[in-house]
Amino acid sequence: MSTTTALNTFERRRATVEPEQGRIPMFVYTDPDVYQLELERVFGRVWLFVAHESEIPEDGSFVVREMGEESVIVGRGDDGKARVFLNSCRHRGMRLACEDFGKVSMWRCPYHGFTYASTGEFIGTLIGAPYERSAYPEGLDRKA
Repeated sequence: MSTTTALNTFERRRATVEPEQGRIPMFVYTDPDVYQLELERVFGRVWLFVAHESEIPEDGSFVVREMGEESVIVGRGDDGKARVFLNSCRHRGMRLACEDFGKVSMWRCPYHGFTYASTGEFIGTLIGAPYERSAYPEGLDRKA
């Protein structure tokens, strides 16, 4: 549904909301159009609190959070800096963190073994794979 159509639907339905009486219709919580508007107007436009630094006290510690429809990793790199990354391998989109929290020295995709430093830097592919050197005889451009 387009944003305009969703907005029109929402405006018509908003007339049924009676906050003074403490009544909010169920559609506010369940309507897919309202959800899409929230994704666009709330999650897409403002800063969102995802974690407190006390949740990632040590280098390598992380927590996983959902921001709208995206899973993100909030982690502290081995350089001590806090960062937020999409919880997704750049190769096939597989989730890197399968636990809600923990501590890692690096991120490794379970699909093909793409690896990332705790700072988010791409380290390489298929660590320990027997054919990486023959597939990339001049080396793999890890910054690409």
